Amino acid sequence: MMSPFLFFLLAADAADDPVADAIAVELHRAKADLRLPGAPPPHYISALYFEGANLNQFATMGALVLDVVDTSPMVIAHLRTGSPEFDSSNFFEGWAGGWPEGSAFDSTVRGTEPDALRQDLWLMLDSCYKKDVVNLSRKAAVYADTDRTALPPSFLAAPPTVRMLPPALPPDQQAARDLVRLLSAHLGAAAGLEDSGVFLDGYGGRRLLIDTGGARVSTPEAQLEVIAVASIRRADGHLITDHHRWIVKDLAALPPRAALLAELDALVARLRAAQSATLATEAYSGPVLFEGEAAIDLFARLLGPALGGTPPSASVRGGETTLPPTTTALQTQLLPAGWRAWDDPRQRPDLPSSYGVDMEGVPATRLALIDAGVVVGLYDSRTPYKGQTVSHGYARGSLSELPRGAPGQLVVDPPRTRSARRVEQAGVQAAAQAGGPLLVVRRFADPSLTPLHPWNLALASFDPFPPLAEAYLRHPDGREERVLGLTFAEPDVGALLQIVAAGPSVTGTRRIAVGGDLDLIGPPFGVISTFTVPSVLIGAMTLELAEADDPQPLALPSPPR
Repeated sequence: MMSPFLFFLLAADAADDPVADAIAVELHRAKADLRLPGAPPPHYISALYFEGANLNQFATMGALVLDVVDTSPMVIAHLRTGSPEFDSSNFFEGWAGGWPEGSAFDSTVRGTEPDALRQDLWLMLDSCYKKDVVNLSRKAAVYADTDRTALPPSFLAAPPTVRMLPPALPPDQQAARDLVRLLSAHLGAAAGLEDSGVFLDGYGGRRLLIDTGGARVSTPEAQLEVIAVASIRRADGHLITDHHRWIVKDLAALPPRAALLAELDALVARLRAAQSATLATEAYSGPVLFEGEAAIDLFARLLGPALGGTPPSASVRGGETTLPPTTTALQTQLLPAGWRAWDDPRQRPDLPSSYGVDMEGVPATRLALIDAGVVVGLYDSRTPYKGQTVSHGYARGSLSELPRGAPGQLVVDPPRTRSARRVEQAGVQAAAQAGGPLLVVRRFADPSLTPLHPWNLALASFDPFPPLAEAYLRHPDGREERVLGLTFAEPDVGALLQIVAAGPSVTGTRRIAVGGDLDLIGPPFGVISTFTVPSVLIGAMTLELAEADDPQPLALPSPPR
């Protein structure tokens, strides 16, 4: 746990912050002194310094299996070599250790001692600049035949933000232990489960941003994620896994214990119902109704990425050059006529997705994204898209990536909503006209939770759409049939244009990946975003059979207690 003395130091006033002072001095020294013969100097340097306590726990059957607290500070430095019009950023060659050129990462900096911190930064920035000079020359070669005046600039200036807030308290390790033991014991007592466990990841501290443009921002960082996972085996040998996830700021923000246990009982009930569900034997094509959790994931996985304005990286891998595709153009229609979408990360300060200043030192603002169904704004950063002149404070990302525009607290607002019953009736009628049942999707699976292992959460791929965890076929005669084994066949954002009805809105918080083929998405990595969206009926979608696991014989029953 973080000591009270250390927390007192972190909470010191901005005028008395030796860590911030040391970082600022070293960044300005590096900007002035880093030089190589015949090479341009860096025109901008920034450093993100994370200081706090990261708690990672896993329990099963009431027993604590993993209980780790990491208080090691982390520092990430980003250099931009060249000029704001054309610099080394947003380009890399190969994949050296997973970290792109133009950035350096060190998770073992020597605490808060200023001289040691300056030496760590000096070594990081020296190495980073040498790689960055090479990277700039490679990027220039790739764009040698391109009219650079047709490209957006590499970097936008921004007024320096100075905002020093006290850190968030670290998570209470003993209280967290008690919680995961309680929840895992409750799950473990459920008869018939093959495996179960409860993960807890929590972080409390601060994120300090210093740059050579004068930004000096200390932001409290608090997030807590609890995931209850259980699996059951069907009579045919197929293993079914389901989960429930809570993402909040801290332990105090979790629902009451009775509500937590009720969610676990609902999880077990879903699994038991899946034992008798129909295993799909053919693909499905027809209308699809997304309700609750599934509606949140639909918009998080389709609309959120489509509204990203930071241009993707250009790269050279294995001798093959990949120039970035263009971002979604303004005035592109992404939603039906009359729909709106907007974001403001400040609207729900009680949620972990809320923030006041982004990872590039730009204050968060309300951003109109879609009006009358067409794109009027994009999630942007200081790496601009063509025509962008200012950043609106949405630069976010994992430690391994250049900050990119990403959702904060997205609201999708249809012009008209119907009751859940009327939306379902419309879907059943549409499906009957097509000669089949309506597919109702309520939950998606999370492949990273199978098999149960704590490390799966730290390195999880962000598939566009995982298999369905809870789905039903609603027949015209009123029958509801639970179905397993279906997954969407490469849907894209164009599916949202086929929304024919909207129901009541739901709000949910997700941890999403921003950029990269594989993202570190365990706390404090990745991006936590909140989505307020309606349940929606989409006129036609195609699902294919999911790749099934190898059926295994039923496990022997547990010995009597």
